[in-house]
Amino acid sequence: MLTRAILVGLLLTAVGFGLYRSVARYRYVQYDDLAYVGENEYVQDGWTASSLYWAWTTNEQANWHPVTWMSHMLDCQLFGPNAPGRFHLVNVALHVLNGWLLFLLLHQMTSAVWRPLLAATLFVVHPLHVESVAWISERKDVLSTLFWLGSIMAYVTYVHRRKSPYYVASCLLLAAGLMSKPMPVTAPFVLLLLDYWPLQRWSFLATTNGVGNGTARNEPTAETSDRTVHGHQRATPGRKRKRKRSSAGPAVPRSVAEPDSNRSPVGLSWLIVEKLPMFVLILTSSCATYLVQQGGGAVGSVPLDHHFAIIVLAYARYVAKTFWPTNLAVLYPNYPGMWSAAQVAGAAALLIAITAVVLVWLRRRYLTIGWLWFLGTLVPVVGIVQIGEHSMADRYMYVPMIGLIIMVTWGLADVAGRFPQLQIAAFIVAIASCVACTVIADHQVRVWENSESLFRRAVEVTENNYSMHDKLADELRRQGHADEATEHYRQAIRIKPDFSEARNDLGVILQDRGAFQAAIEQYELAIQSNPKFGEAYTNLGVALNSLNRPKEGIRALQRALEFKPGYPEALFNLGIICQQQQRTAEAVAYYRQAIDAEPDYAAAYNNLGVALGSQQQHDEAMRLFSDALRLDPRHYDAHYNLANGYRSRRQPAKAIDHYRQAIRIATPEKSFRARVNLAITLQEQRRWDEAIELLEQSLPQYSGEQRQHLAHLLQRSRRHLVP
Repeated sequence: MLTRAILVGLLLTAVGFGLYRSVARYRYVQYDDLAYVGENEYVQDGWTASSLYWAWTTNEQANWHPVTWMSHMLDCQLFGPNAPGRFHLVNVALHVLNGWLLFLLLHQMTSAVWRPLLAATLFVVHPLHVESVAWISERKDVLSTLFWLGSIMAYVTYVHRRKSPYYVASCLLLAAGLMSKPMPVTAPFVLLLLDYWPLQRWSFLATTNGVGNGTARNEPTAETSDRTVHGHQRATPGRKRKRKRSSAGPAVPRSVAEPDSNRSPVGLSWLIVEKLPMFVLILTSSCATYLVQQGGGAVGSVPLDHHFAIIVLAYARYVAKTFWPTNLAVLYPNYPGMWSAAQVAGAAALLIAITAVVLVWLRRRYLTIGWLWFLGTLVPVVGIVQIGEHSMADRYMYVPMIGLIIMVTWGLADVAGRFPQLQIAAFIVAIASCVACTVIADHQVRVWENSESLFRRAVEVTENNYSMHDKLADELRRQGHADEATEHYRQAIRIKPDFSEARNDLGVILQDRGAFQAAIEQYELAIQSNPKFGEAYTNLGVALNSLNRPKEGIRALQRALEFKPGYPEALFNLGIICQQQQRTAEAVAYYRQAIDAEPDYAAAYNNLGVALGSQQQHDEAMRLFSDALRLDPRHYDAHYNLANGYRSRRQPAKAIDHYRQAIRIATPEKSFRARVNLAITLQEQRRWDEAIELLEQSLPQYSGEQRQHLAHLLQRSRRHLVP
């Protein structure tokens, strides 16, 4: 057994890491990854006392999952915060380990080998699982499943050996799983299903149809161990095996699922009482999760008919995508009018038909257990309580799919056992399924290479996905593709006219282009949709000030602070307006408040330095410019202001160094003043060759008065260079 388990583990490891090999070079995606790890200071600090306290008390990301936070912290402790490729590989390792545990669990319960191996392989390579593995933020999915499967294995061992430490271990592992992600809240119900099959602990099974071993009359032997080959007994070499018949019906081969002296069947009521500690755990977790998500604004409200339709459609779509995993997206939109009555009726008919097949073949208990596993484990996330803006999610099938996999693998073996002529066909179907899943999953893994490919794929394969249009636009804007970003913001607004975030972001692009009036219109529409939108008020205030309407700008910024007290951006921009109006003392106060609210606000340090410099507090100003550069070494204004300070202090070497750094950072348009001052400083030091080189390189990049000014400086340098 140990050798077999090791070989299976090595096989699944090779398959899993081979499939997900490319994630080692992937970075963070701009979708929760930064909040979870990339920009989360507590996580990046690793296992410190303050970080661990935060992990156990925070409701960040509208979830309470301290074990997941601790897992991310451990990654940062081991690999450093800037190693997302290694964080990805940890996800892959956990996923492979889950596949191995699934094999061990199914083998432990049934003594079968090939069916658990096929089930574990499908689990590892299925495309629907890519989201849970290739997304750093979904560490909670693979981690909670690891503990959940471990909890089930401990429970099965407890059933076999009847020793309480295994039960305690099962409860502890379940608690760890719940603290990784609340998905295992259905765990006690899953164990009741396993008590029915394959553990066969339900008392009525012992007398069903008069068969004492708990297997119904004529039950297919494909449920038993691999001591049967596709449902047929192996012949012993040299002699024939005798079959013992009884009036109760045909003899059924013994399996590990049969009751024995240590596992006598018991009443259903006792099986429920046995799991009371687990019910307490899941009740506590469910209440905590609901309160945290409600407090975090993740719990939504939708019309009742839409709510029902989404649940029915989600179940049917999950089944469809399990067997035909195409057009996968990181987010499937949820909006009124996305379904028709015919679609809901078709989805309901599919679910009823599968249920009818399960009921007709009730004696094939793997169908019953597999179907109920799928239906039941999806309950927390199928939409009974609306969480988030999605109608379904690939990651939610990470555990529920196990039920469908059991139905398929055991069903395939059952067919091959009943119809020996189909054994080769069944083998080909099994191999082809694994290969097809691997090919599709490999393509889906590449989708997660970066944020743009992830969001663009979602837009391509879904309809009216306003959220992904917005995310794609954000990413394109970060890359400097403002025109394409504008188009996607407009697409998002066309789909959802009250999408205040998209309108605000579109306003920012328009404002950057100098279209202040058009930007103001977008900000006002965003505020109309969300009257407490602090960011939109802030941007509106900046735009109004740019149109020489400072009083209106100040009112808008003050409104932003009403709805978002201590908002650094609003305080910073109030400081700018006051400074422009020569109200330096007020500007200084606003800048200090902005720094208090956000101690890493480099621009606020720089502007505070300028304000204090105008009050002749030059030493303090120089310190603040240096602080700004410590926080942001690529801050142009801080380099420029620090260079001017050193120049006035007659420290030309330092001034020249900071002017040069400012020029390297900024565009030619922005760096014009730094180029002029650097040229003048070089001239003052009689470094005419360097001044000429700088001016000759700069001259082609400018026109008009700027070009004339540079040309005059160049002429002066050349004149002094002539002997």
